[in-house]
Amino acid sequence: MLPPARLWSRPSVLAALLVGAIVAAYAPSLRGDFLWDDDLHVTANPVIVGPLGLKEIWTTSRANYFPLVLTNFWIQHALWELNPLGYRIVTLLCHAAAAVLLWRVLLALLVPGSPRRSAAEAGAWLGAAFWALHPVQVESVAWICELKNTQSAIFFLAAILAWLAWLRRSAAGIDGSAAGRRSHLYLLALGFAVLAILSKPSTVMLPVALALVGWWIHRRFAWRDLFALAPFFALSALAAGWTI
Repeated sequence: MLPPARLWSRPSVLAALLVGAIVAAYAPSLRGDFLWDDDLHVTANPVIVGPLGLKEIWTTSRANYFPLVLTNFWIQHALWELNPLGYRIVTLLCHAAAAVLLWRVLLALLVPGSPRRSAAEAGAWLGAAFWALHPVQVESVAWICELKNTQSAIFFLAAILAWLAWLRRSAAGIDGSAAGRRSHLYLLALGFAVLAILSKPSTVMLPVALALVGWWIHRRFAWRDLFALAPFFALSALAAGWTI
């Protein structure tokens, strides 16, 4: 049996504590109904409740520039129609998942072997908790149509986490098997970037965040890393033009 101190430091326990605190804080919002612009996105949106559907979400301007979120709404409507509780639970769980990912990103940004690492690890968890529980997040969690915030945050942070893993492995050396794993991580980061942009166009700033992550890891801007970001910047430029 693990000593209490080691038990509380286990990642699974810390993740459960973080998710539990988020669910407890935002549980009152689950009693809410649809409000404000929820009619435009869900309750009166013809691609969700009307004769239109997935085809129009992905091929017309009715998607309102976040087709992946409307696809999420479309699936939810097929499952529980216009019961607001289901939509609110999904939004809340997305926020909780984003908080856990942010915690893992902050952990990955710690310098290996740095002094007082245990305190820094605790700070990473507290930082994620502060972000997730700050009152400014209430609008994103309690307003159903703001699923685009919580859903895009998942993919945005997942892209950063995959990019960090790619940077670490790229700096570790080159061999055949490692090169394949690095390529997989790079493509994973790019795929998450696409999903983030399809969830909310303002995530086009992701390449800038990735460049800053590279600077944090290397303490300089490496030309190799900046060159690797070219497809990310191209994707963001394309998404910006499409949104405009």
